[in-house]
Amino acid sequence: MNNVKQDAPLVGAAAQIVDHQKTEEGGTTKIYQVNPTFASPIQSAFMLLTNLTIVESGQSHLLGEGKTKGAVIENIFGMFVYFKTNPMFDFVSNILANVSALKAGRCFIVESGLLR
Repeated sequence: MNNVKQDAPLVGAAAQIVDHQKTEEGGTTKIYQVNPTFASPIQSAFMLLTNLTIVESGQSHLLGEGKTKGAVIENIFGMFVYFKTNPMFDFVSNILANVSALKAGRCFIVESGLLR
């Protein structure tokens, strides 16, 4: 929370201040509304997965293990290919790059035939 600055200038029109809300301490805080034309829940979820898979534990968790190994990666890759012209899915390439940083991730991608 130390890095969050509500008074920072906004880039573009992705968010707007729509109201001021009173805090418990007696002050006010700004309420932001995200413009839906700039960020969708799907794009936000892929951005989150990109950040989570930067670290090895996130990569391993997304790759899965046992019966579920690769299920999430295969589904994400399938959406990426099907919706290839939709910029909402651009972050999937980052997720795949992050998971392929693990040897197990590279092996899965090659063995599963995702890159055919």
